[in-house]
Amino acid sequence: MKAMFLAKPGFSLYDSRYKDSIGNLIAILREFQTVFTSPELFKECKKEKIKAASLDRPKNSQGNQYVQDINFMVSQCLKENVDVYITAGGDGTVSYVASSTIVSSHNRTFRPMFIGFPAGTANAGPIVHKLGKASIKDLSMVKIDAIEVTDGDEIIGYGFNDVIIGDTFLGTKDSQMVNLAAKAMAESGKAEIARPGCNITSDSFSATLNGNALEIRDKVRQICVSTLQFDKLDMRAIFGGLLNSIGEEHPASVAFVDRVIVDSDPSTWNYRGPVSTTHVCFNEKDVLEVSGFGADAQIIIDGNPFIRKTDRLSFRIVPWACTALWDKGER
Repeated sequence: MKAMFLAKPGFSLYDSRYKDSIGNLIAILREFQTVFTSPELFKECKKEKIKAASLDRPKNSQGNQYVQDINFMVSQCLKENVDVYITAGGDGTVSYVASSTIVSSHNRTFRPMFIGFPAGTANAGPIVHKLGKASIKDLSMVKIDAIEVTDGDEIIGYGFNDVIIGDTFLGTKDSQMVNLAAKAMAESGKAEIARPGCNITSDSFSATLNGNALEIRDKVRQICVSTLQFDKLDMRAIFGGLLNSIGEEHPASVAFVDRVIVDSDPSTWNYRGPVSTTHVCFNEKDVLEVSGFGADAQIIIDGNPFIRKTDRLSFRIVPWACTALWDKGER
C-alpha cells in the first residue's frame, strides 16, 4: 500500500505537544510500502525509518502558496495510485487535501481513504480523529458524507463540517484564536485580523431548493450549510424544524441567520437579544441554490477561505464522499 503524508505549516514529528500519540502515527506510516510526503517532512520521515519519497512543488503558482502546493502534490499522488491520504493538522488541513483529492478524481469511481491526525486548533471534524492505535489494521472504515460546493458551474470543494458564507473565518495568530480576512488568506495566504462584515446579501437575494423558492423574511448576515450525519438532535423544543432530518439517511441543513455567529470576540458570545434563523433540511436528492450576494459574501469550507467568483452558489450532499479511518469502536 502507498500513502501520502502532508501536514499543516510548522508541524514536526518531534513536537512535544503530540508526544502521547505521535508514536502511533509514526508506526502506521512505517507500515506503507511508500509514503509520499512534502520536502519539509521527508528528512524526518527518513530518520524515523519510514519509506518516504519527496514530492515536487509547483514551479510557478499564483494565489495561496499553501493551497497550490497541496493541489500539486495531490495530483502527483493520484498518478501514483496512492491508497491512503494522511494529514497532520486540523479540520482545515484535511479538508484541503480531501477536497483536492475528490475534485481531481471526480470522474473516477474512486473514494479516497483518510487518516486525520489531530494537530490543529479545533480538531472537530469527522475525518480528524484521535489515533490511539499503532497499526492500520486496528482502524475501522467510516463512510463520510460531504457538502459539495459549486460556484457557478465549477465545483470548488467539499465540506465535511460546514460551509459558511461570510468574509472572515476563525484562525490562529500569535497563539490566539481570531477572525481572519477570507479574501487576504485566499488570495495571498496572508493572515490579516478582521471583524466580520454583515453585507452578505443584496436586494436581489434569493434561495431555492430544487427550484422552489424559500421564504426568508429577515435580513441574512451569515449562512451555514452543514451535514448532520453525526449530529443527534433530540431536544424538540429547541431544534424545532431540524428534527425533520431525523430518519433521513444522509441529512443536511442550511441556516440563514440574522446575525454573525462565527465570531472570536468573547463579547458576542453572551448575546441576549433575539436571533432569527431560518432552517431548511435537505438530503442527497436535493439541490440548494443561493444567489444575490453582497460584497462580504465569500466561501469558507471547513475553515478554509475561497473567493466567490459568481453570484450563484449551489450545494448538495454527497453520500460517502470519502472514507475515514478511525479507532475501532470509536463512533
